[in-house]
Amino acid sequence: MKIYLDELLFATANNIFLEPFVYQYLGPYKISPSCGPHTIKVEVYDNETGTLWHSYTHRFYVVVREDVSTYAGDNPDCFIDVMDLLRAAMAYGSYPGSLRWDPPCDVD
Repeated sequence: MKIYLDELLFATANNIFLEPFVYQYLGPYKISPSCGPHTIKVEVYDNETGTLWHSYTHRFYVVVREDVSTYAGDNPDCFIDVMDLLRAAMAYGSYPGSLRWDPPCDVD
């Protein structure tokens, strides 16, 4: 098995027996990617033949927690700007259940 972070080989694991449809926990792996878009790809190989059995790719964004103006958007901007400050200011002093409550702005 090979694990890639942004197309660079990150880790390998050999001689692991995997059963179909049974989840196998590997790791923990710690990564420190920069802000922006990233991919993690896992490739599983047959131990006997060395042929690729399965490949899984997961795309994700790393953003600063306080970057709330694009929260849950498709393309986070990865910057804290006036729009983030405006959204946080609008929620300032609110609490769960309040009309101004905005969960992503609860950054304490």
